[in-house]
Amino acid sequence: MALTKVTGAGIGTVTNQFADANMSAGSVIQTIQTFKNDVFSTTSTSYVDVTGMSATITPTSTSSKILIQLRTSQAMSSSDKMYTTLLRGSTAIAVANGKDYFSHMYPSRQGSTDGVSYIAHGSTHLDFLDSPSTTSSTTYKIQMKVNAGTGYLNRSRDNDEFRGVSSITLMEIAV
Repeated sequence: MALTKVTGAGIGTVTNQFADANMSAGSVIQTIQTFKNDVFSTTSTSYVDVTGMSATITPTSTSSKILIQLRTSQAMSSSDKMYTTLLRGSTAIAVANGKDYFSHMYPSRQGSTDGVSYIAHGSTHLDFLDSPSTTSSTTYKIQMKVNAGTGYLNRSRDNDEFRGVSSITLMEIAV
């Protein structure tokens, strides 16, 4: 890719063309990503922060939107349920109607002769366009809880042999 260096009086003109206020609607102003490849587990029946699954962005305009792209690999240890919620600061966002979560993982029967073996492992994908209406530093994070058993992020339920990765990507979008 060719690089161009502008010198002299033209610098002000070029710089102003790329100022945030001059970005066309839908342009990505900045991108932040958190990537997690280690394991998190919880037995908590109340929401707890998922270590390493938060990202902070400082919007350049109060009118900017933040596109949150969340990808997780999750599993349960038993026939119980796990819940995941996305927060901006301490406020849950992108929740299911009447619920406090956006994802609810529950087990399905695994092929077994006794009919009681369960497996719950899968990926969660969420794209959400948020309107934080601020130019202050804003943190997005996920929390998880279980109704019983152990919930895992980035590993399978039975052992540590099968692993996954998770990420939060934040993009400031001009409006």
